[in-house]
Amino acid sequence: ERPDFQPLSITFKRVFNIVEKQAKGRAAVALDVDKLTEPSERGLYQALRHVRRAVDDKISEDDFSGALTAMMELKPSVDGFFDGVMVMAEDRALRDNRIRLLSDVAEVFGQMADFSKIQAEAGS
Repeated sequence: ERPDFQPLSITFKRVFNIVEKQAKGRAAVALDVDKLTEPSERGLYQALRHVRRAVDDKISEDDFSGALTAMMELKPSVDGFFDGVMVMAEDRALRDNRIRLLSDVAEVFGQMADFSKIQAEAGS
């Protein structure tokens, strides 16, 4: 019922869809922070570190509304990432690292819900 939930849901469905499609049949790679060279990549990584701690704290306190509020802080960084880089870069190592970063984002959100299954429509 929160007015900011629909935009959040749409953004993170995009994250989940990319991760799901690209992770099939691939071995998981560890995130290489040194390969985060674009400002939007570094920004997302820093925001993720902050938000992950906040979400973990709120969930451990059973404050799920607070966890969702903390997750919303990540949306601008995810949007900036999608605007600032091409996830599916030709360089495989770069592409895999970007997908790993998105996978880390998906893991944080997966603690609360499977956003890929949530139907959030305007006016509902």
